[in-house]
Amino acid sequence: RAIAGSWDTVAGANDVYQTYKTDWIYDITFDANGGSGTMAAQAITNSGTLAANKFTRTGYMFSGWKCGTASYSDGASITPTDDMTLVAQWTANKYTITANVASTGGGSVTGGGRYDYSSVVTLTATPSTGWLFDSWSNGAKTQSIKVTVSGNATYTATFKRVTYRLAFHPNCSDATGVMPTNSYTYGTENTLPVNQYVRNGWDFKGWATSASGNWSIGDGASISVPGSIFTGAEPGALKVLYAYWEKHGYTVTFDKKGGVGGTSAISAYSSEAMPPITTPSRTGYIFKGYYTGENGGGVKYYDDDGSSAKNF
Repeated sequence: RAIAGSWDTVAGANDVYQTYKTDWIYDITFDANGGSGTMAAQAITNSGTLAANKFTRTGYMFSGWKCGTASYSDGASITPTDDMTLVAQWTANKYTITANVASTGGGSVTGGGRYDYSSVVTLTATPSTGWLFDSWSNGAKTQSIKVTVSGNATYTATFKRVTYRLAFHPNCSDATGVMPTNSYTYGTENTLPVNQYVRNGWDFKGWATSASGNWSIGDGASISVPGSIFTGAEPGALKVLYAYWEKHGYTVTFDKKGGVGGTSAISAYSSEAMPPITTPSRTGYIFKGYYTGENGGGVKYYDDDGSSAKNF
């Protein structure tokens, strides 16, 4: 808008004349553009200096004003041609997001770096072989997390070793004894506990990986983890070893009482028939069998044809 001006006297070569200069007042308003605070409108007559910015915005730095395509710095000198609205320009602050691994190791992390304020950043923790992701320092339990940048921050990923459980099964109903389930850690060397099961009439030979399999792991054997027992198993899986038994063989010798030839000794097994034998001979006598006592006394175990008369 125009206001009263003033006359200027100008002397020429042959004359003197006057010009009238009109002063103009322009209203300058300020738009915070997402910032906070207040700034009163500024009236500038013809030309002048912009008022210093008073707006603030969390996470941003004030970088000047814009009106259309024209840019102005803070406190700039301007010569307006009309009323105008200046819009605050903001530059996001940059902050450092640090992603690291706890001192125990066990994996790697990605996603750290320098980011603008209010950016959403994805951090990812990846466990190494034999390890599991445990948690982030902010309490998150997922391997990948999204964080909103609001300042410098550090996020630490913790990993834990994979462990497995191993149980020991007696593989029969008549054994006595107890063996606890043990835990074993990936990448370690271990010694299996000594067998604690006892089975009357049977000898423990070792451990099998299935109930019907042959034994392949000795008593108190040294094992690597995962090794043959845990390879392919899920972390935390329970594997079972089964006791492998062989019937205990008892040596039975024969007192031939003057006879000759025939079987001299055999191996007998509890609750099983006596194995067939070749009978001895003695001139003038007939073989009548084998007994536990003299002259047919006690328990008879063999008939006169060498066949079993009684289970051992």
